[in-house]
Amino acid sequence: MKRKIVQIIFIVLSVLGLITVNYTMFIVFLISSLILGPFFCGWLCPLGFAQDILSKIGKFLHLPRIRVNKNVERVIKFSRYILFIFILFGFSFAILLDSPYRVFAGVLSWNFKFISISSWVIFGILMIIGLFIERPFCRYLCFEGARYGAVSTLRIFSINREVKTCINCKKCDKECPMQVNISTVKHVRDPSCINCLECINSCPVEGCLTYNFVLNKINKEIK
Repeated sequence: MKRKIVQIIFIVLSVLGLITVNYTMFIVFLISSLILGPFFCGWLCPLGFAQDILSKIGKFLHLPRIRVNKNVERVIKFSRYILFIFILFGFSFAILLDSPYRVFAGVLSWNFKFISISSWVIFGILMIIGLFIERPFCRYLCFEGARYGAVSTLRIFSINREVKTCINCKKCDKECPMQVNISTVKHVRDPSCINCLECINSCPVEGCLTYNFVLNKINKEIK
């Protein structure tokens, strides 16, 4: 609930023009991702908020929830990094996939003139998919999230799992909107993690999952 309140406040302030994501803000988000993880993606991003709401609507309507096969997920989640590389090197055709950002930029600035029909169509398709799959845009197309995620692998604060008290119920895995396998690691450093902390909220064992300083810098998978 706290996360939703923060997301709404950020959107309202953005609409009122009190907050703009400029170059300075970008540097702040990048540095914070390096230290704390990508909180922007989980707590501030308007597009992420929209997908969270759609997910809740899908659950309310009892629509089928689609969990992508873990082997398939391991492969296709790199698509956003490939897209980021394309954009980094100036491939103009990749700008088409930037259209969801264009829609939100227009909504937040009350300027709809530069939003093309294709932008609305792609945005609409992604929102429909979001009724069935958690955060599809964030997981497969968001090049900004790819940037923050890549930096966050070096984070010094992260989600920690106490192996001795873990009962292996895997509720943390089921609640993760980015489909990160939290139950297999001591420290979550997956670049897909958006620091939403839903895994901590879902854990039935108090103190098993916590967000704090990562003492062990080497993250080993628990078999």
